Amino acid sequence: MAKDGHSPPEVPFDPVLELLKGGDPQQLARKAGISEEELFKRRDIYLRVQAQRAMEDDVVFRPVGRNDPCPCGSGRKYKKCCMERHRQVLSQMDPEEVKRRSQREREKSQRDDRVREGYALLAAGDYAKAHAFARRWLQRYPQEDRLHDIRATAALYLGLLEEVFELTRKRWEAAKQHKAYFLAHGRHSFDEPGSPPGHAYAPQAWMERHWVALKALQYQKDYPKDPDPAIQRWIREIRKADDPKRFPQQREEGLRVRRKTLHRPVQALKESGPRARPYLLPLCVRYGWSALLVPEILEHWADPESIRALVDVSMFSYPFLSESCLKALERLGMRAFPYLEEAFRRDRDFDPLKIGLISVAGQIGTREALNWILSLMDHSEPTVVNWAGGILAKAGFMEALPKIREANERIGPEPRLEWAIEELSKGGKGRGPITA
Repeated sequence: MAKDGHSPPEVPFDPVLELLKGGDPQQLARKAGISEEELFKRRDIYLRVQAQRAMEDDVVFRPVGRNDPCPCGSGRKYKKCCMERHRQVLSQMDPEEVKRRSQREREKSQRDDRVREGYALLAAGDYAKAHAFARRWLQRYPQEDRLHDIRATAALYLGLLEEVFELTRKRWEAAKQHKAYFLAHGRHSFDEPGSPPGHAYAPQAWMERHWVALKALQYQKDYPKDPDPAIQRWIREIRKADDPKRFPQQREEGLRVRRKTLHRPVQALKESGPRARPYLLPLCVRYGWSALLVPEILEHWADPESIRALVDVSMFSYPFLSESCLKALERLGMRAFPYLEEAFRRDRDFDPLKIGLISVAGQIGTREALNWILSLMDHSEPTVVNWAGGILAKAGFMEALPKIREANERIGPEPRLEWAIEELSKGGKGRGPITA
């Protein structure tokens, strides 16, 4: 806060943020129910406040020696770099505010140290300690999503699935509230004076974690009450892929070596048929190398439940694993297509996680698949509409142009839709004839 006491105005900034992204002012003002004059007034207030904040945020509120390296990272001494500018900004600030910021900076530094300690415990595989550690420090920093994430991850590996489910559900709701508060006030609620420092994940980050928790509970419920010892033995062999001492290789080479070494148990599971699926899917929840061997087995079976499993796991948003599931669905082509449609008829709250399935339909490329993507232009979720419009333009599906224009008008100017309109308006590059 500056000496004049100016603080962020309590007005909704959502249309302002869209305007700064290049949105049409007339459309945004109409959508917000305000005049264009009021929209630009809010923009000017927002930019003025953010400029003041930027100057204040650039200041270091912890002790820095004159001859120490400058905190800006230039490599120069502090006295020859930012020291004088920092002093000028500090001289314009209320002394009590400087004191509060300095104390806040120390507390943030202490919190960040705790977060690093928690992630180190996870990296070491000490999940019980990580879980207890996160729970203890969350009492001091209740809005620190990284500590909640550490707790959720540790609980997942400890098999505390009900806890993970409830925690991710609550944090998803909290993330929505954090976002709404930020859009309305221009700052997070935990940035208010007197609040412990926090860190907010985007709502979709907790949505992804909650989806994994939901599926983990389902896989636990579906696990056979009287397990087959032979299948359990092959699963134990597959789990060896997660042993870094046995398999130190990383990335593509790591996957190639593991596939070659573990060919026998993978083949045995393929031959066991879909009855091995309930033993296999829990591997996907605890993301590791063994999970990357699952999609090829599900693709080999390609029965309805295995295709549904590929769809579900593709929504985990785990690197490589989700991509492997989507590639498997692409190879299955029209055999997989009914399950792409089905996915958008169930678990509707998770539709933003399904955009990869739209890409699969685009790769399938039949008229039926493209017409289904076209129907998604009426979806209520902007993420889905955006992605569908882009896929239709990449496919050169000229019939989609009116719908894309209509959607762009309905949900506000969106970069992907703007590109799709431009692409199709000039004829679209397309990718060859659309199959029947």
